[in-house]
Amino acid sequence: MNVIAATCVIELQHDLNAEKKTLIQAQWENLEYIYSMQERDGGYRTVHSTAMAVNAELNRFSPPPLELGYKPAAMDFYKARDWLVSAQSEFIFVEPKIRQRIQFLTLI
Repeated sequence: MNVIAATCVIELQHDLNAEKKTLIQAQWENLEYIYSMQERDGGYRTVHSTAMAVNAELNRFSPPPLELGYKPAAMDFYKARDWLVSAQSEFIFVEPKIRQRIQFLTLI
C-alpha cells in the first residue's frame, strides 16, 4: 500500500525536489522489502499479499535510483503471476474483484 500511495503523490509533483526524492527513496525501500519476502514458489504466502505485491510492482514509479545506492533487485513477476493463477483454482470463495484482478494478470 505504501508503494502505491507514494507513486500517486510522486506523479502529482512536477519538480524533482527534496520531498519527491524522499518519496522515491521510501518507495524503493518498501519495494526492496517486498522483493525480499517472495518465496521460492513465487508467492507471498496468501492470495491477498501476492496480489498486493504484484500490484506494487506494476505501479512503481521509476527504475531504481542507482545514485542513492540501490542495486536493481527484482521480483520474479511471472512466477508470482503463475502462483496467483494456480491459487485461484484452490480458493472457491475469492471475492469477484480479486478474481477479476487475477484474471487480468494472466493477460500480461
